[in-house]
Amino acid sequence: MTMERIKKHSHILIMVMMILFAAIFLVFMLITALGFSANIDTISPKGHQPIKAKVINEDPSSFTINVKSLTNWSANDEADTFAVYTTPKLPRQCGNFLHLNLKYTAPKKYYRQFDLSHNPDVLEAIKIYHCVVLKNIPLRN
Repeated sequence: MTMERIKKHSHILIMVMMILFAAIFLVFMLITALGFSANIDTISPKGHQPIKAKVINEDPSSFTINVKSLTNWSANDEADTFAVYTTPKLPRQCGNFLHLNLKYTAPKKYYRQFDLSHNPDVLEAIKIYHCVVLKNIPLRN
């Protein structure tokens, strides 16, 4: 009699197990996502020179942005700090990387290339917040 009941209601049992698995998977994904963003300090971009950028190369060892934009024409190139953002409008929060000295090269006019292979948190902040605040380190020829 018990086997007959199990056979009769097996589709309900399978559905409940699938829903439970999906719920556990979603909770795991949420915890993982929160874990990544929880390790990144954030800061308001206010008080930092906004610089709109387009990502050209996402490879961490040669991460490249293009800063040629009408939005940047009036930017102060000699500002102490920049809020570099990749969205149409400046976000309200940015990853705070003022503690790093991120040196770069300029392979072309308006291009800035960084080696972020040792700073995956910067890449993660760009993905999450679409904005990072950095110290201005002048390019030396």
